[in-house]
Amino acid sequence: MDAAYGIAVFWKGFLSNRNGFVVGIPSVPLTELYGSVREPIERNHGQVRTRCGVAEVQICAGRVIGVRLDDGTAVDADYYVSAVTFDRLLKILPEDLRDQKPFSNLRRLRVSPITGIHLWFDRTVMPEPFLTSLDQTIQWVFNKTSLYGGGGPQPGQYLQIVVSASYGFSQRPQEEIVDLCRKELAQLIPAVGEAKLIRSVVIRENAATFSPQPGCDEWRPHQQTAVPNLLVAGDWTQTGWPATMESAVRSGYQAAEAILGLEGRPTRLVQPELPATGLARWFTRA
Repeated sequence: MDAAYGIAVFWKGFLSNRNGFVVGIPSVPLTELYGSVREPIERNHGQVRTRCGVAEVQICAGRVIGVRLDDGTAVDADYYVSAVTFDRLLKILPEDLRDQKPFSNLRRLRVSPITGIHLWFDRTVMPEPFLTSLDQTIQWVFNKTSLYGGGGPQPGQYLQIVVSASYGFSQRPQEEIVDLCRKELAQLIPAVGEAKLIRSVVIRENAATFSPQPGCDEWRPHQQTAVPNLLVAGDWTQTGWPATMESAVRSGYQAAEAILGLEGRPTRLVQPELPATGLARWFTRA
């Protein structure tokens, strides 16, 4: 990992502002969270098409003239924002464009895996909404029963373990992964040792995020590309943040800002970061 990003996250999360450490966790499944944006889009005469990927970005005279979907449908617009992963973007661009900057630099970016281990126990073992573990393979433990409003008359508890940069899990059998995580979880939460594991599911995403390796800023593109009406968004773009949800959100704001600028309506949409407070203010002035 690029040391600059490690230092930046530590500074923003623990040193700069007393509220920087606050963690926001969805209280509903992500599908429900993302689905909430559909209504305002359709209310403003937009369309949301699901299970319909882009097969090709069509370029003519240096501009995007449309996109061809997997089902053969053609879609045209004034501006096109690609929010797919960088490796997927390279596959749908015309071959000659892939070899031009900034797109050719995308081949230098690397991906990083994330593994989610879902465990269901016969009893409650963890009262906290979430825990962070140090010096273990497991990193985050989320109490999904509590976060999703469970805890009713039915006994049991649903926990999710998240392991980022989980390269060591890519080839391991699921049974080994579950055994390892359950053992470490029992060290972190002793009540797990007495509970019965009813069900387990391991979900591996081998290309979950990009890997912020040293020097990666040279290859991360800005939102506005060499193609005037084609913009890019994603945590892997030039946002000043590593591979985080904050980076992904900022990239979307930045893409919208770029379009408004091209339309002669410059608008600041990116939310400002928390200001430095206390002693941190004096360090930022130095």
